[in-house]
Amino acid sequence: IWRSDGTALGTQQLATLTQVESEFIPLNDTLIFAGYNPFYGSEIFATDGTGPGTILLADVDPRNVSGSTPRNFI
Repeated sequence: IWRSDGTALGTQQLATLTQVESEFIPLNDTLIFAGYNPFYGSEIFATDGTGPGTILLADVDPRNVSGSTPRNFI
């Protein structure tokens, strides 16, 4: 996940995810999305646009190493 203002100096990596698997859903000042990382698999993440504010919201099924594969946010 990257954030950019369109310049090289204003571009920074927020989180190391292998892929984003859904649209970004706005919720107040936060974006909610499904993403994949090797440790948790496919789970629900959130970002406020900062590195420290880009977090795993929930490991829905910790027994499943491939993740919970969240879809269809409402």
